[in-house]
Amino acid sequence: MRKCWLVGLLFAFIATCFLGCSPRKSPEAAGKNLKDVGQVMAIYAAQYSDRLPPNAATLLTTVDHGMVSKHSVAEILAGPDVTIPDAVRSASPEEQATWLSKNGGVKVLAWGGHFVMQTKASVTPLAILRPELYPGEPKLAVLYFDGHVELRDRAEVEAMAKSAATVPETGASKPGG
Repeated sequence: MRKCWLVGLLFAFIATCFLGCSPRKSPEAAGKNLKDVGQVMAIYAAQYSDRLPPNAATLLTTVDHGMVSKHSVAEILAGPDVTIPDAVRSASPEEQATWLSKNGGVKVLAWGGHFVMQTKASVTPLAILRPELYPGEPKLAVLYFDGHVELRDRAEVEAMAKSAATVPETGASKPGG
């Protein structure tokens, strides 16, 4: 009888830890990371005539992340719920960008183009959390060009992801070009 009680207690503890301590952050907490994405993009735009980087590889090689966060630009683009493998950390910017486009927690919706859009900045999305990383969450975070982050209905964010411009997230390009 005593063994059954101990086994039951151990099972309950493990189940509570496993089910209650998800390694994923809430979309609200992960959304705070989107502000760092916005700052990195704004720094790039300030250096390159209000243009957004043409792809992630360019962003990885041109922005000093120390101006934004203790995290690298790759970590900012990966998001708080994605761990970048050491092999990827030591890879070229193009290889990092390829890995981030497949595995990163943030999807940038506006590579290239102009950063400053005065009249529509508060309603034009710049980046989103990847919906597939937050299954079952009814709302997901969206970063807008003016720097604010909102939680939006999942279906709306999924539609943003699908309708995003098909500008490549990878590949080498000259800054601002």
